[in-house]
Amino acid sequence: MHNTSINTDLTRRPNTSTYLAQLDKRAFLFGRAFVILALLLSALILQTAIASQTSQLDARNAKYQYRPIYHKVRSGEYLGKIASRYKTTITKLRHWNKLKPGSVLPAGRVIQVGVKRVTAAGKLSGSKRYYTVRKGDSLSSIARRHRISLATLRKWNGFKKGQVLPAGKRLVVGFTQSKKKAAPPIKKGTRWLAITSHTKVKLPLNYNPPKAQLLDFNNKYYNLRLFAESFRQGKAVYLELLPRNPLPTRSVAEHSGLSISFLGQSIPLTKTAYGYRAFLALPPNKKPGQYPLIIQGQVVGQNYRISHRIPIMDTKFPVSVWRQNVGAPGSKKNSKPPDPKIAALIKKSTIKKNQVFRLRTNDKIGSRLAHPRDLHKVTSQFYTIRKYVRYYYENKKRIYLKSFSRPHRGLDLRGRTGEPIYAMLDGTVAAAQRMFYEGNFTVIDHGNGIFTGYMHQSRLHVKEGESVLAGQMIGQSGSTGMSTGPHLHMSLWIRGVALDPLSILCLPVR
Repeated sequence: MHNTSINTDLTRRPNTSTYLAQLDKRAFLFGRAFVILALLLSALILQTAIASQTSQLDARNAKYQYRPIYHKVRSGEYLGKIASRYKTTITKLRHWNKLKPGSVLPAGRVIQVGVKRVTAAGKLSGSKRYYTVRKGDSLSSIARRHRISLATLRKWNGFKKGQVLPAGKRLVVGFTQSKKKAAPPIKKGTRWLAITSHTKVKLPLNYNPPKAQLLDFNNKYYNLRLFAESFRQGKAVYLELLPRNPLPTRSVAEHSGLSISFLGQSIPLTKTAYGYRAFLALPPNKKPGQYPLIIQGQVVGQNYRISHRIPIMDTKFPVSVWRQNVGAPGSKKNSKPPDPKIAALIKKSTIKKNQVFRLRTNDKIGSRLAHPRDLHKVTSQFYTIRKYVRYYYENKKRIYLKSFSRPHRGLDLRGRTGEPIYAMLDGTVAAAQRMFYEGNFTVIDHGNGIFTGYMHQSRLHVKEGESVLAGQMIGQSGSTGMSTGPHLHMSLWIRGVALDPLSILCLPVR
């Protein structure tokens, strides 16, 4: 009987393999339910995101509409030329106008060349603009004439498809958008500003020069101070040298044989009541780095030769692209013989400029400086790298020539025809005449190889040999010579190196 009970208990125990199979089945069902739940949740999130984007698009479409832009084909035009003019593609032009490859494009046909986004699609804001229907007009012709879509024209006027358009009916064809408030006009005029106790600058009302940076070097022979707007490529530097007596006495010792050299060039010095002064150039094309400025001389029987490291930091000059259609080789544009009068003027101008820039006179710069205009508005930065892309057309294809780059060795300032131009520094007029490229051109010699140039003037107010003061009116701005519009091209040269003219306005010259 005992054995029987044992066998009965053994028969009631579950089979291990069956139990594990049941567990696996439950786990599988639970996992599948979890995956389904995750997919449903993801679908709900995606649907919410799509609904949000749709509402945003609807709101944007309610605010904006896209109007077609049309162009009337002229004789000699083709799809490639029209696409280039409107900055689109030939494929888009064909799609908008249902053109097949190889189809003829007759002159006089009006085609769509783009779309323009405007505000208030289908809604009018501001005052309405009306058009009175004439005999022979159609909705599509009116829509094209006023550069709106046919659907918008119907919506604004409640027209349905097939409805007759009677002559004399007034249609709403647009609306006048409210104008934005114009920016306050820039005040013209000048003022004198004292940047130090001994230096004054004449400036436009809308311009303030930056504070000059200082490099100071001291030793027993002298105190050397260098001032610059920044020690970067293309900037002018003002130098002051204050001699010292190396002996422990209070008497002033005379320095003899004093000389300064920088970048392999001797720097002319001007003796003053406080010591010596000079102007240096940090060339715009000089590689950034540290360069030695060497000073040597003799005092109380002691010779000295000392080198100072002057930094020239990198300047990120802007780059602009100029595209030029130079005409096909042998075309009328290139086969026209040069005008002998123009050739003679170019030759005469070149000879005069060579004579002027070889001049080396005494220092004439005083303690007053001046901005060349009564309004500060730069239209082209100094040393902008102008990349010239040249091309011509042959068999309706654009053929590109080798491009080249040229720096703009001056600063363009806004100046409408007849507006005043002022001398930047004291000096003597070295040239005041008409030249081919520069137009009416004034060059002022400030001594020690320093020159300022004022190009494209409409009128000259000074003559060659005349002495001028900083801030004196010397001419009026214009667009003479090789110029695309009225402005002042301002230049500054220090011993043949072109520099940013405005970089001299913050220097504490005395």
